[in-house]
Amino acid sequence: MKKKITARQKQVLVLIRDFTKSNGYPPSRRDLLESLGVTSTNTIACLLNALKERGLIDLLPHKARGIKLTESAQDIVGPA
Repeated sequence: MKKKITARQKQVLVLIRDFTKSNGYPPSRRDLLESLGVTSTNTIACLLNALKERGLIDLLPHKARGIKLTESAQDIVGPA
C-alpha cells in the first residue's frame, strides 16, 4: 500500500493540473516556485522527485516544461 500524499504534494499536483488546463502546456519548475511562494529551487526539486517516486508524475529530462501528471495523479486531482 502506498503512503498517503501530503497536503503540499497535492497542492503541487493541483497546480500542475490547473496550469496545464489554462495554458495548454505544463508549468516550468520556476512557475511552480512562484505559485507556491517558495524561494528555493531545491524545495521544488524535492517535491517533484517525491511525486515521481510515488508514480504521480513523469519528469522528462532536459525539458523546462517536462512535467506530466500520470493516470494515478489524475485519479487524485482530476484530469488536466
